[in-house]
Amino acid sequence: MRYLPIAVAIVTFFSTMGGGLVAARFRNKLSVVAAFASGVLIAVPLFDILPESFNLGNGIGIAPVSILYGVAIGFIFLYVLERYFSVHHICEGDQ
Repeated sequence: MRYLPIAVAIVTFFSTMGGGLVAARFRNKLSVVAAFASGVLIAVPLFDILPESFNLGNGIGIAPVSILYGVAIGFIFLYVLERYFSVHHICEGDQ
C-alpha cells in the first residue's frame, strides 16, 4: 500500500510520455488529434454531469430545460471568453 502512489506516478509518467510521442509522430495530423481531444474534453464532463444534474434538479423542482439553458449559456460564455481574451493569437494566423 505504501508504494501505490509511486506506481500510479510511474504509470502517469509513461502514459503522458506515450501520448507526447504519438503527437510528435503524427505531427502533420496534429489538428485532427487536437480537435478530437477537445471534443472529448467537452463531451465527457457533459455526459457525466448532465444526468446527475437532471436528477438533482428534479429533486428540487427545476425543469430539465432550465438546466440545458444554463449549460448552453455557460458554454457560450466560455466560448466568448476564449475567443476574445485568448493568449493563443499566434495559432489563429492573420485575422
